[in-house]
Amino acid sequence: MATPQLAKGDPLLCSSDQVGQCALCHAKCHRYGPGGNPLCLSCLVDVEAGRTKQPVAR
Repeated sequence: MATPQLAKGDPLLCSSDQVGQCALCHAKCHRYGPGGNPLCLSCLVDVEAGRTKQPVAR
């Protein structure tokens, strides 16, 4: 059986006082302290993908 790999930003890799809920999906993530982000990694990827879309010309 393979050991699961922890992703960067995984709440298990930081101390419990730095864990909080994602601002969009409310999953546990590394929210506070150094390296913290208000979004979990999956929501951050979605937001960044949305930023790169070109505006629709009218």
